[in-house]
Amino acid sequence: MQPTLNWDGVAGMRELKAIFERDIILPLREPAIYKAYKVSLPNGVLLYGPPGCGKTFIARKLAEVLNYNFKEIKPSDLASIYVHGTQDKIGQLFADAKAQAPCMLFLDEIEALVPNRSSGGVSFHYQAEVNEFLVHLNECEKNKILVIGATNLPNLIDPAVRRPGRLDKKIFVAPPDL
Repeated sequence: MQPTLNWDGVAGMRELKAIFERDIILPLREPAIYKAYKVSLPNGVLLYGPPGCGKTFIARKLAEVLNYNFKEIKPSDLASIYVHGTQDKIGQLFADAKAQAPCMLFLDEIEALVPNRSSGGVSFHYQAEVNEFLVHLNECEKNKILVIGATNLPNLIDPAVRRPGRLDKKIFVAPPDL
């Protein structure tokens, strides 16, 4: 597969760029065609792979190619010492993204933000935060928000976040090629 768009500054990674074009860029640029064939538009993407392979870099470039505003969020940006404080910050994050639409929310180390609720070590507060995130994630495509999560550990993310209609596109980012 060969990418067709201009990916200035991104050397190699031809197959990865072609996947982004086919599965994300074209549906967002030509939504009427996809809706006519009842193909859902991307709501979210999960980038996974070893550390240092360029997940953040490629997400920034994707925002440039799409001409989307780019917001990078780390789990610590949303942490709060107050009960339900993180839930409020999650709600504000999505409200800000909606106001800046089209907007890409890049959530680095997403497994820390939305841990698997079925594992025994997740407290009630984390469960409520995952629920809050899911509520907002469901509305992203309608609000011209694209959520991209990045992780080295995709199996630690709550399965509800990874299901269709949420972060349903899963793309492996391999170590850079020649």
